[in-house]
Amino acid sequence: MKKLILTILFCFVATSCFAEDYWMYIRTYDRYGVKPEDDAGRSKKGDIIDIRIADYEPSETEKKSYSIIKVSDLTERQLIDWKKPWFEDEFAESPKIKAYRKYKIDADVLNLKIGKDNQVKKAEDIKDRVEIKTEIDLISYQKGQKRYAFWTPLRRLANKFPRKAYAETVSTVNLTGEDYASLTIWEDTVDGDLAGDTRQETAHLYDDDGHLVDSPIIGGSTTTADYYMKVSSPVGERHDGTESSGATLDGDFASSTILIDDTYTVIEWLEITDWDAEWGSGIGITVNANMSATVERCLIYSDADTYAGSTGVIWWHGNTSFSNNIIYDIDERAIRAGQDWQTITGIYNNTVYNYNGDNDGSVGIYMYADNGGALYNNIVIAGNNGGDCFAFGKTTHDYNASSDATATGANSLDSGDGTPPSTSDFVSTSPVNLHLVVTAVEIDEGSDLGDNTYAVDIDNRDRDTEGDTWDIGADEYVSGAPPPAILTHAIINIF
Repeated sequence: MKKLILTILFCFVATSCFAEDYWMYIRTYDRYGVKPEDDAGRSKKGDIIDIRIADYEPSETEKKSYSIIKVSDLTERQLIDWKKPWFEDEFAESPKIKAYRKYKIDADVLNLKIGKDNQVKKAEDIKDRVEIKTEIDLISYQKGQKRYAFWTPLRRLANKFPRKAYAETVSTVNLTGEDYASLTIWEDTVDGDLAGDTRQETAHLYDDDGHLVDSPIIGGSTTTADYYMKVSSPVGERHDGTESSGATLDGDFASSTILIDDTYTVIEWLEITDWDAEWGSGIGITVNANMSATVERCLIYSDADTYAGSTGVIWWHGNTSFSNNIIYDIDERAIRAGQDWQTITGIYNNTVYNYNGDNDGSVGIYMYADNGGALYNNIVIAGNNGGDCFAFGKTTHDYNASSDATATGANSLDSGDGTPPSTSDFVSTSPVNLHLVVTAVEIDEGSDLGDNTYAVDIDNRDRDTEGDTWDIGADEYVSGAPPPAILTHAIINIF
């Protein structure tokens, strides 16, 4: 009995003594945007950029940008709140950002300097120096933004003499010896006037340290079709079209695992899962109103613990392209795009399986737009409780396949013409492998969308160079053919 009591006492003391330590990344100066809407996405003095378990050494790149302090005994509430963005309405499906962070820490009183501080600070000792921002802070930011915008033409003019060459800067994330520990830290470090600086920023996500738990907001930059933000994974780290085979991003208590608030943003080659919004339903990727984006060759799936009402991808109006992705195990809508009056580019060659909503809003692909929208070459197979596979609205659509009768169009496959897709068209549904088998009805039934980014399937195979008639869905079935190396992206209006 004495030994048992001593063992319990030791465990209690050890647990108390070795409470989790965290690295806290803090901005020590204000950063402004070219436009007011860009400025809202740029960090300011006292913003807590990220908080991460201190089981690694911050990189030299990070040390040059932030005050990095070690903090112990943080509560879950502090972990969530202190790095929360300030939204006008955090429950909105397209949340408007008021400021990069809702809370600020008093960097002056704590004497925070750029670099790493190894001295451990207890959360209890610094919590009184963390406070919610007010309208006074917003007024101060607005004044600084106006000054920054006033001098922007002169800064851009200086870049022309001599003119800076186009440059893509590739940074590593979640890699041993990495540039950045998270996508959130990368994004905040490199955002800005990309158009004026003539630079394109790319993050390469690795899986060296396992799944990256993070919910980045891509915002605050002035971008063009040439100078923009991109998140990808490099060859050798990419998924093979099946779960847990590549670089994976797990949501971190935010409403969206990725929130896109910069136009022209590119998201590709990621696995996105486990979004877990603290207040209820969550979203894998949100593209905010008036933004354009490209999302391609991603695996998007939720886990069994996701709250009811989850959505895989949601976006509003803009030239957004969503192609060659696989989405499955979603509670409500796999893809929700646009509203009645909004313009969208399109949804091409995606595979959707097993959405299981318990309400009337459960739809595989829900797409409404008065003009500009197109939906071609998509497979949707409902789960046991799923609603309609497709809701097209007024969009142009054909060459789709559904397990019910909603894939309308002269060249589509559905239960109304006796050739509906089924789970037998896939390699497996347990474990999930949604590649096509040789007997799949979708093979050679798609529309050729041309020699462009849509031609590259979930396995990096070019449908045209293989000499195939296009298949419906994210996978192009070619017996025994290895996937070739391919290509860059582009947003292209086809219809």
